[in-house]
Amino acid sequence: SSLQPPLSVPTGLAFDAETSTLSWTPVDNAYSYQIDYNGNTLEATESSIVIIITAEDNVFKVKAIADKDTSNNYYSDSAWSASISYHVEQNTMSVYEKVNAKLGAAATEKNYEIIKVIGVTWVSVDANKYGDNVHITAICKKTSNKDQLYEVVFCFGCSYANSISAMFEGFEQATFTGETNTKTVNYDSVSCLIEGFVLGTGDAGSMASFLNAGYTVTPIVSSVQEGSNVGSKFRFEVTITAKAENGALVEYFTITYRITVNDRSSDAKYNYEGFLFSSKYRTVEEIGYVHHNESTTLSYMSDLIAVYDK
Repeated sequence: SSLQPPLSVPTGLAFDAETSTLSWTPVDNAYSYQIDYNGNTLEATESSIVIIITAEDNVFKVKAIADKDTSNNYYSDSAWSASISYHVEQNTMSVYEKVNAKLGAAATEKNYEIIKVIGVTWVSVDANKYGDNVHITAICKKTSNKDQLYEVVFCFGCSYANSISAMFEGFEQATFTGETNTKTVNYDSVSCLIEGFVLGTGDAGSMASFLNAGYTVTPIVSSVQEGSNVGSKFRFEVTITAKAENGALVEYFTITYRITVNDRSSDAKYNYEGFLFSSKYRTVEEIGYVHHNESTTLSYMSDLIAVYDK
């Protein structure tokens, strides 16, 4: 094998504020891309990435990453592109930017790097002793450990209103009250979850209720939490955020299943999908269900503008 010249430097960087998407011109022979956003490193396999804006002043640059397969001639990584900037005034922020900026600040405070937002829930203050009424769930990495994924719930208290959209309008005044986290070993593996897992359980839980009522259920995102040995068995949890449609009726919900595998010697943490299809080796129980108000379950919160910024 022989080393070829470096890949071309990415050009054409542009940031679309409405979709919070950074894009650039694809680079020939690039295997992936590395993005520097305000000093944080992100990765993308395509020539665009959705970035959660976390500050008023934002700087982006990109470099192309080469395939290191040495069985063939291979390239070296490109140099960093020229930087581009995006500035937003606090008083002109869209609802989308207000939420992202507050969420980004909370993540930074707790040393998290947000990978994907997977749910927004409106919580009754009366039922919550901590006084927070908006919970935003995200897949994150710790800045000190980029190899481990966490499913983190960020909790905020904001001026009470009778809808989450009204709360979001003044979200720049929200108070971050804390976070919870659970180790996660996988997310976005949703291809088999409805057909192989849910329908295979034959249970009468919340998902089955939607399906039996004639809804079409489409997973938006899922995560699999790190499991543990329980006696002679192995136990872990799968959380699915989904959209249910029946004609003009549209519902969003997040449901959590606990899976108990009979043989704890199995590497169920990383090979869980096989157990979703076979009732012989596992039992499933629904342990959590949240119905999301006003269709606010969002993947990367990409629909927030469409929902609220009319």
